[in-house]
Amino acid sequence: MDTNARIWREELEGVDVSAEIAAAIEAQERAKREAAEAFAATVEQIPEGERLTWKVTPEQVARINAGDREALDAFYFDNYKRLYYCALRHLFHEQGIRVIVERDDLLNQVYVDLLTGLLKLRPYDRAINRAIFRSFRFAAVGGIDEIYIPYTEALECRKQRSYGRYGTREA
Repeated sequence: MDTNARIWREELEGVDVSAEIAAAIEAQERAKREAAEAFAATVEQIPEGERLTWKVTPEQVARINAGDREALDAFYFDNYKRLYYCALRHLFHEQGIRVIVERDDLLNQVYVDLLTGLLKLRPYDRAINRAIFRSFRFAAVGGIDEIYIPYTEALECRKQRSYGRYGTREA
């Protein structure tokens, strides 16, 4: 018998570890409950005036931003067709990039950027589109190199800026 094993056995022979195990399990459960409560508090809701047509919920967006791989897979594969057409649109409008990257490169880059946490989503269409196309823009150079969170300010479209409060054109 090994000397170290014999010493450990002699030290543990009168010690009741069931209470310590129960305390450790209780601490893990408490930590899980606290994490779930903190997560529920961080779920961002859809801002007024915005819409969400992507196949994703605000809770799923929060889980993706927290690094949940299952939520990311669900988002990616539920919206694959839309991501596919976004990649084609990007390649059509940015013709100079076609010689460097292909459609599959763009799709893979979105997945990698979301998986690494460098690309954060917000639960409305404009922010998701901005994040996706930002990932596409940096795909040719190896991806995003810093965390990108779409900004929160509500933007006015050009028509809203050029017309006044009463619908008349401002000078």
